[in-house]
Amino acid sequence: MSIFFFQWWSNWLWIVYLHSRRGAAPEKHQDAAGGLIRTILISLDDLKITEKTEKGGRRISRVGQQALDLVAGQVARGEV
Repeated sequence: MSIFFFQWWSNWLWIVYLHSRRGAAPEKHQDAAGGLIRTILISLDDLKITEKTEKGGRRISRVGQQALDLVAGQVARGEV
C-alpha cells in the first residue's frame, strides 16, 4: 500500500493507492456486477447510511457522515 500526499488549493489531499506486487504485469481491472452494486446500495439505504435524492441519485446521509467521521477519528488516534 502506498500513500501519496498532494497539495491542492491550499488543502492537503490524501490519496491511498492500493496495488499488488505484480512485477511487470499490468494492473487488472474488473467491473463489479450491477446486481451486487444494487444490493450494496439498498443495504446502505436500509442502514440509513445513504439516502435517495430528488434527482434519483444517492448521497451520504447525516447519520452516515457521522459514522464515517467517528471511524476516521478512531483511525487518526490509532485506536483501530
